[in-house]
Amino acid sequence: MNIEQCDAVAIGRFDGLHLGHRALFGRLWDHGALVVIDTGRADLTPPDFLSRYTDIPIRRYQLSDITSYSPERFLALLRGDFPSLRRIVVGEDFRFAQGRSCDAECLRSMYVGETVIVPEVMIDGQPVHSRHIRTYLLSGDIARANRFFGREYRVYGRHIPGQGLGSRLFVPTINVDIAPFLAPAEGVYVTRTTIDDRICPSVTCIGRRVSTDGQFAVETHLLDVEDERLASTHEVAIQFLERIRENRFYPDPDDLRWQIMEDIQTAKRRFAW
Repeated sequence: MNIEQCDAVAIGRFDGLHLGHRALFGRLWDHGALVVIDTGRADLTPPDFLSRYTDIPIRRYQLSDITSYSPERFLALLRGDFPSLRRIVVGEDFRFAQGRSCDAECLRSMYVGETVIVPEVMIDGQPVHSRHIRTYLLSGDIARANRFFGREYRVYGRHIPGQGLGSRLFVPTINVDIAPFLAPAEGVYVTRTTIDDRICPSVTCIGRRVSTDGQFAVETHLLDVEDERLASTHEVAIQFLERIRENRFYPDPDDLRWQIMEDIQTAKRRFAW
C-alpha cells in the first residue's frame, strides 16, 4: 500500500515511540500512517531509524519547512499528501501552525474529517513524555525508562576501533559509536547486543575509560561469542535491560579485571546462566 492511500494519520514528534505514542497508534485504522515532525533534536529514536521500531508507514515533515504555516496551509498539506485522509489522531497537548497557535481542539474545529484527541498516558501518576524518559536514562534509571518506553531501550551504532586492551588484558569487547542516540548514564549495564540477526546476551560499559585513556566509549562484551571481531563490518544494536553499577576508577589493572569478571557473572545471573 502506498502511503498516499492511508486514510488515518497520527501526528507528533514521536521521539522514543513510547507508551504515550503507542496510545495514538492504537487509534489508527488498518491503513494508518505516522506524520513525524522532525525537529532535528530527536535522540531516543532519531527519524532515520524510526522504521526500525514500527511497521506503520511514515511521512516526515521538517519543522523548519512548516514552522511558518498557518493552520489552513498545514491542513492543505495533509490533504495533498493523504488524499484518502478521514481521521487525524493527536495527543491532548498537540500544537501546530505558526507560533504553535493552534491546539488539538482548534484542529478539531477546522478539520472536516474526524479528529481523535488521545489523553495522556500515566504511569505512577506521571505522564509518559520523552523528556521524563531522558531524565531517567541520564540518571541511570533504565528500569523506569523501559517502563515508559514499554520496551527495552535500543540504540544502533557502527563498530569502531578501540584500544585493543580488552582482548589482551581483560575480555574482548566491541566498541560502538551510537551517535545520534542518547547514551544512558555512565556505568555498566546488562544488555542484549544484536549483530545482523544474531541476538547475544551481553555486558555493556558506557562512559569515560577512567582507568585507561580517559576517552568516552561504548563497549559491549558478548557473553556467548568468543570471537568478537565478527562485528567489524556490521551494524550493532544494543538493548539495555538494567544497570549493574556506576563507572569507577581502578588504579590497579588486576582490580579492574576482577570487577569486569564480577560484572559478567552478574549479567549471567540475569540471563539465568
